[in-house]
Amino acid sequence: MSKILIIDDDKAFCDVTVMMLRKLGHEAVAINSLKNISSLVLQIAPDIILLDIEFPDADGVRKLPDVRMAAPDTPVILITNHAEDSYVSRAIKSNTDFILHKPIGFASLKETVQRFHKQQAPANENVRFGEYVLETKVCKLKKSGVLLATLTPQENRFLAYMASHPNQTIIFKEIYQHVWGDEIGNQHGLYNLKSKFNKLFQADEHIGIVTRNSIGLEFYCKNSIYENEI
Repeated sequence: MSKILIIDDDKAFCDVTVMMLRKLGHEAVAINSLKNISSLVLQIAPDIILLDIEFPDADGVRKLPDVRMAAPDTPVILITNHAEDSYVSRAIKSNTDFILHKPIGFASLKETVQRFHKQQAPANENVRFGEYVLETKVCKLKKSGVLLATLTPQENRFLAYMASHPNQTIIFKEIYQHVWGDEIGNQHGLYNLKSKFNKLFQADEHIGIVTRNSIGLEFYCKNSIYENEI
C-alpha cells in the first residue's frame, strides 16, 4: 500500500480519484491549493504525489521544485487536462516522473500507481562500477565511499539501468520504457540525464554515457570492474 497525495483545485476530481485509489488499497489524501505546499508535503510524507499543472492563482509546474525539495525521493506525476504541445512541453521539461492526462480512468490510474509503487519498493542490489557505487535503495551515488550525489528517483532508475548494461547500446525505446514507462519517451529529459551524469563522471575518462548511431545510448565502463551486489 502506498500513501498518495493529490494536489488539485478540482474538488470533484479529487473526490473521485481518492475513491479509486482507496478501492485499489492505497491511502489517499487530497489538498486543493498550493498554499504552504512544502510544509504540507513534509507533514503528509507521501509515497507518490499527483500534482495538477493549473491552479486559479498558481502554477503547478513552477511549484514542482518546492515539492521536490520537500520530498526529494518521492515520484511526482503531473496531471493535466491539456493536450496542447506547449503544456506537454512544459511538463516534460519540468523533470517530472510521469504525466497523466485528464480524464484519468481507473485502469490508467491503477497501472501508473502500480508502476511507481513497485519503484518505491526497496531495491535488492547496489550497482558497482569502478570506484563508484550506486545505492539504489536510497538513491545515493558514491565514489570511493564518499557521497558524490543524491539522485531523484528518475535519475536513480536511469543510472541503475544504464550501469547494469555496461558497454552495450541500449535503444532509446527501451530506456524510455524503463525510466518513464512510455516507449514514446522524453528526448529532452533523456539528454538532460545524460548531460548530468557525464558532468559527474568528467574526472574519470573511463566512464561516461555516449550516443551510438542515433539509435540509443551506451554506458561505457572501460578498464574498470562492474558488478551487482545482492
